[in-house]
Amino acid sequence: MSASQQTHCAEKKDHYKSDKKDWKNHYESMTPREREELKKRREYFKSLPPEERQRIHQAREKFRNLPAEKREALKERWRNMSPEEQRAFRKRIDQNGNFSEDDQD
Repeated sequence: MSASQQTHCAEKKDHYKSDKKDWKNHYESMTPREREELKKRREYFKSLPPEERQRIHQAREKFRNLPAEKREALKERWRNMSPEEQRAFRKRIDQNGNFSEDDQD
């Protein structure tokens, strides 16, 4: 492994440790109902075909990489959608997890 690859791996490992600690704190602050909902979502995710799980991971990663203001705008838009609109939005995410340009604004 090259020096730059080793540096990248070390940075990724440090980031993972930070995320894991943040996640633990978040989980511990959840109500029992929130924890149960999380458990149900995880079970549902595990039941999906590998291709669908991969598509979801890709979409999530692309969402995380959006500028903060775009992420917040999408979150707000999502909260204001009806369940039918949320289903239609999910269908607009293509097989590679890409959002359409309209969805990013």
